[in-house]
Amino acid sequence: MGDRDDDFGHELMLANKRKYHLEGRVRQLESELYDAQQLVQSFERDLRNTEKLLWLEKERSATLENETRQLHVELNKLRSANEELKHKLEAIASREAADAEDASSDVPFQLPTPDQLHLSSRNRLPSEGINSKEENHEKEMEKARKEYDIRIQDVLDLKAKVEWRLGEITQSYHDAKWR
Repeated sequence: MGDRDDDFGHELMLANKRKYHLEGRVRQLESELYDAQQLVQSFERDLRNTEKLLWLEKERSATLENETRQLHVELNKLRSANEELKHKLEAIASREAADAEDASSDVPFQLPTPDQLHLSSRNRLPSEGINSKEENHEKEMEKARKEYDIRIQDVLDLKAKVEWRLGEITQSYHDAKWR
């Protein structure tokens, strides 16, 4: 019986040792499980935040694309307005050239006759009407050129602003795309 008791005691001691070892392993696994659960919760929060950021970036990207389209439309309008102004200026220049050609093909200047020297009821010499017509035409041309220059400058300023904004939008779009 002594051997049995010793064997039984030895087995009991081995069983207790094994139980103690298994309980330690269970505590270690429970700790690892808790850490893993915390990590999963952290990943889920990060995933939700990332999904929100992605949604916001998609919205921002759509807004930027819409703004880009609008700026392209505005830029095309400005280009067509610029072309229209160029055509008007060309028409004015060709009209001026035709008027200058007509003026040079007219009868050369003649001295007025004594009857013509008599002042009219308007107190003008006949040549004054020709000069004032040419002066009016020159003033009209100068005014048209100034208007054209002002409009061209406005168009160029607006074009520069549109291109600047388009560059900003493009940069923002590319930044958002790579996030």
